[in-house]
Amino acid sequence: VDARHEVAAVLKRGAEEEGPALLFERVKGSKIPLVGNVLAARRRLAMALGTSVADLLEAYRQRIEKPILPIRVEQAIAHEEIPDLFSLPMIIAHERDAGPYITAGVVFASHPRSGKMNLSLHRMCPINGREAAIYIGATSDLAEYCRETGERSFPVVVAIGLHPAFLMVASTKFPAAMDEMALVGGLLGEGVPLAQNHRGQWLVPAEAEILLEGEIDLRRTVAEGPFGEYPGYYGGGTLKPRQSPVICFTRMTCRSDPVYQTVITGPTAGYESTYFSCLSKEAMLYTLLARISPAVRGVNVLLSRYMAMVQVKGDLGSEEAVRIMREAFSNLEYLKYVILVDEDVNLNDPMDVLWALSTRVDPGKNLHLFPQMKMEPLDPSTDGVCDKVGFDARRPGGISGEGFLRTRIPGYEGTRLQDYIGESKRDET
Repeated sequence: VDARHEVAAVLKRGAEEEGPALLFERVKGSKIPLVGNVLAARRRLAMALGTSVADLLEAYRQRIEKPILPIRVEQAIAHEEIPDLFSLPMIIAHERDAGPYITAGVVFASHPRSGKMNLSLHRMCPINGREAAIYIGATSDLAEYCRETGERSFPVVVAIGLHPAFLMVASTKFPAAMDEMALVGGLLGEGVPLAQNHRGQWLVPAEAEILLEGEIDLRRTVAEGPFGEYPGYYGGGTLKPRQSPVICFTRMTCRSDPVYQTVITGPTAGYESTYFSCLSKEAMLYTLLARISPAVRGVNVLLSRYMAMVQVKGDLGSEEAVRIMREAFSNLEYLKYVILVDEDVNLNDPMDVLWALSTRVDPGKNLHLFPQMKMEPLDPSTDGVCDKVGFDARRPGGISGEGFLRTRIPGYEGTRLQDYIGESKRDET
């Protein structure tokens, strides 16, 4: 297969049809096989955590409440030298992408003062065999870590081919109080084995397929992009290249028979990143909101990432409803819209949520505006700050809520059409 567009087209079609993970054994220009769509289905997310689809969110939530610290080991499994970046089967996904990108590389970084570990995902476009431009969003933890270094080069490790738990954590910005390496350990049920990098920092995930150790040079930038990002646009809504810092890799190693992993990003179920990214955001948000209000019963973050539904129980007062909305916006900067719904609304059915929004909201009474809050920078409709909107789509409490009782046909759930219409009749119609 061709790394230019063809791999991405097959991956997108496979995800849309809920197909299996895909291993490409012969990618033009590389001797290394490529895997994609590893997590492009909720059933595989569940498999990765050893649970069922029905219990997936709760399993994730319970495990991040029980973090496990990493353990130290002598060396990583990946020890064979990689000649240059272009020996990897990097793909070009979208029509206007500037070139091949590394998209499933988890960046491991240590805070320059506190030493706190951070995991994140950032697109990287190679500019030569040992260097790449790396896009670092202004509101990301990695950007904060880099700013703390001043003008010095900042050491990082980029790991490709890890247990899915790493991608689940790296795709979400967790509160500062939560240790991300320990969160991965909690998801795995055991501490993550870490080895030392060339500077003696315990940054290297010992079981990765491919390890790229290097430094981000904050004083040197190059033109990078455009690149098709998860909102379904190029970068922050511009086709113009942006100036991004350079990451220089001083040591590049792999296992003896490595598999390179890629991820395609977009706003629909055809893109793998939507699955693991939304799950981790849901779990983190659910955990935080449940702590501040026992009324919270569930959370669903739509695939576009910018809208969340929060399910609550009981006759919640307006002040507490507004507080839940504000906490959601404050803790997940990706969100522009939050919709509160009752327990009779199916969080996983957008049509059911839209029904509640259509029939239970008086915009003059139930719409709440939260002015000038921080917003994720890849949203092309905002400039890093925007007004956010909360909809209280719950039925009124007390006597006034009687008119909002949902209609129901008794026995519907157990009714099967095939018990009433034979095969020949159905074929005729």
